[in-house]
Amino acid sequence: MEAVGSGVTRFVPGDRVYGMPQFPYQAGGYGEYITARSRQLAASPRKASDIEAGAIPLAGLTAWQSLIEAAGVREGQRVLIHAAAGGVGHLAVQLARWRGAYVIGTASAGKHDRLRELGATSRSTTGSGRSRSRSATSTW
Repeated sequence: MEAVGSGVTRFVPGDRVYGMPQFPYQAGGYGEYITARSRQLAASPRKASDIEAGAIPLAGLTAWQSLIEAAGVREGQRVLIHAAAGGVGHLAVQLARWRGAYVIGTASAGKHDRLRELGATSRSTTGSGRSRSRSATSTW
């Protein structure tokens, strides 16, 4: 954040921010500088690099619109999320858990620990994306 306009209290110069200003219209995201309304931005997570924070808006919006706006996920529901350790999937897992849903996620075996950290029950898939038939879900 280089500068803030009058009345902006959410940010100060020097803050790291990310967002999708003017989405879905072109906002000059590849420009060195852009102007944006403060409500179109969020503070970057402290542990995230600028590149990581820049990946959040579209993936997060996709997960939000799918689970919250379209499906209306709520407490007590069961939600199956394919590719649950991926870009949209890991955010979808967290949103569904935040809403109180029981989450089952598909992922390769090497990503099960990450799914467990996010609060999902996992199902193994083969490298081709097909589910392994030897087990249904593994609950930790």
